[in-house]
Amino acid sequence: MKSGQPDENRSGGSRVQPIVVLDAVVRVDQNRASRRARHRVLTAAGFCVHGATGANQAMKLASRFQPDVVLLDSNETDLCRRLKAGPGSIPIVVLLIAPSRTATDVSLWGADLYLPRSLPPAFLVEALRTVLRMRGAEQALDRSRGELVDFSRQIAHDIEGPLRGVVTFAELIGQVHPLSESERTYLGHVLSSADQVRRVARGVLAYAEAQRARPSLTAVPLRGVVVATVHGLRERIKESAAELHILDPLPCVLGDFSSLQQVIQSLLTNAIDYRCPNTSLSVTVGAKQGSGGESLIFVLDNGIGVAKQYHEAIFVPFKRLHGMEIPGAGMGLAICKHIVEAHGGRIWVESEPGCGATFMFTLRDPA
Repeated sequence: MKSGQPDENRSGGSRVQPIVVLDAVVRVDQNRASRRARHRVLTAAGFCVHGATGANQAMKLASRFQPDVVLLDSNETDLCRRLKAGPGSIPIVVLLIAPSRTATDVSLWGADLYLPRSLPPAFLVEALRTVLRMRGAEQALDRSRGELVDFSRQIAHDIEGPLRGVVTFAELIGQVHPLSESERTYLGHVLSSADQVRRVARGVLAYAEAQRARPSLTAVPLRGVVVATVHGLRERIKESAAELHILDPLPCVLGDFSSLQQVIQSLLTNAIDYRCPNTSLSVTVGAKQGSGGESLIFVLDNGIGVAKQYHEAIFVPFKRLHGMEIPGAGMGLAICKHIVEAHGGRIWVESEPGCGATFMFTLRDPA
């Protein structure tokens, strides 16, 4: 965002670029006097204001001036999305709406903020400053997440090398030297511990990357997500002799296909890992209509279950309720939680020990 990048002036000092505002009007009946008053107040507050009349001019000026904020007075539901998808940096779009409009009318237009047309210009200035501060904080957070991913990637890389050495020489010891039964047991512990460290390092990287990624939300057929996930896990499902049931119909939801596939994969893998010994594993994936324009998706299994006191703890990074006899780094459910919340949903579990588990999460319905 331009406002966050100071320039050097000729005397060697720094100056902050003015915040560029594109005031775009598509309504032909717009009150010109109120618009001029708005321009005067915004200019006096230090904003660099450009006016546009009509959708085509708005798109041209947005491409030319790369505004930080677009004030849009329009009833064209497509214009917000066109501005967001235009070339260059993505601006903050503030839609000025009539008091008669409802939240349902405008919630899918794609603007970052909705304000009444009758809002006094002084309040408009404060609203713009607030949303710009929020955008600046989001960008700083994105940079921190990027640094975390880079750091995690370097840590995972630096750990892999020594681990390969440990595993290689431990295996050589077992091949070259005759070992007693207890010594082979100790060597097995060394190898399994090295494998667990590798899983943890990769889990940290996967969690950091999930924190960094922002899902691109579109209408996604949930059945396609489930079928693609099951295909990728077909060998594990076959090895576990699991009976998988997909309850149709599965809804179309607002989400990112690959991210939702990661959630379903983690929940199915979780069911396989925590199945009851000497009991045929049964897993059911289904959905039902929730409240408030949401779908409720569930993954139900007949595994060992989770005690009530751990229902929240299992979604915390690195939290494991069992020993190394069950593989994993304790990151799968934490990543699921982050992905679902990034989609605007929530995830939880209903379970008792010995009675299986039902993992449920909500996703918004598309328009």
